[in-house]
Amino acid sequence: MITRHPLRMEIKPNGLAGLALSRTITPPIPANFLSRSRLFPLFQRETPGVTLDVAPAGYGKTSLVAEWAAQDSRPTFWYTVNSDDSFLEFPSYVLSSIRHTFPEFGKGNKEIQSSDPFTAIKAINFEVAQLNQPINFVLDNGRIDNAGIADFAQPIVDLLAENIHLVLIRRLTPETSLARYASVGNLSLITSQDLKFSCDEVEKVAKLNGIDVHDETSLKSLEVCEG
Repeated sequence: MITRHPLRMEIKPNGLAGLALSRTITPPIPANFLSRSRLFPLFQRETPGVTLDVAPAGYGKTSLVAEWAAQDSRPTFWYTVNSDDSFLEFPSYVLSSIRHTFPEFGKGNKEIQSSDPFTAIKAINFEVAQLNQPINFVLDNGRIDNAGIADFAQPIVDLLAENIHLVLIRRLTPETSLARYASVGNLSLITSQDLKFSCDEVEKVAKLNGIDVHDETSLKSLEVCEG
């Protein structure tokens, strides 16, 4: 059962600008980026399904997902959560991310413009289901744990359309129940142990950053990092 809260706002999908708008697109891959394509098999491929990418800061969670999304054949909707975002704004960000790929998405559905975020989210998911193709939805909460949105994580997950593969980027494992996906075997977890660089990758990263891997001081610093 989804508990409704007395939340109201006007959905303004075209009102996002500047930095806010940039958080609804997949982050670009830097020119000197070290590919982690060997980890792509860890992503869940079935829908409905969830991939959890959970590790402390500095493990390259977002970079991995961005690289994976860039090569995936399915459309990816991306929303990077900021510390001052609220659940009231959630539908606007999601709608903006979808319309980067499907500009006319949901324009005939008045409920998408509802002042009740639950009604808007439900309508958005209805329209996503009508796309009749698998979709990736990345919710990047890896930089900051936003309690304002986390408090509503369960209803957000419960309302997701059946054709969505959700990727959650987090520093800590969410308390949200994902039994819906685990029960059908469509739940995957990527942890800090998976994200650690191999010795070969450490050497490549060092060279990309102009570090002499044969220098004793540099070697000691790299060993402290433990991948």
